[in-house]
Amino acid sequence: MGQTSPAAMDLVTSERYGSDNANSELIAALVESGVSIELCGQTAAFRDISEADLLPGVTMSLSAMTSHALLQQSGYTLNPF
Repeated sequence: MGQTSPAAMDLVTSERYGSDNANSELIAALVESGVSIELCGQTAAFRDISEADLLPGVTMSLSAMTSHALLQQSGYTLNPF
């Protein structure tokens, strides 16, 4: 990409990234270990990222606010720091 890019781009394939995505192996290891990685759908829309652009195992939520609400219902809390 040449310039600094948004963190959302860490979750896309190398094809969508435009060069080798150095984070793809880390994301794959996290997903394999059971970590849930979601991209905010609003961010994806703003950055023109489709579900087909996402690395395997990464999902897209409707919005970050929706994900937070659903996770709170499951007992998770938000750490504002």
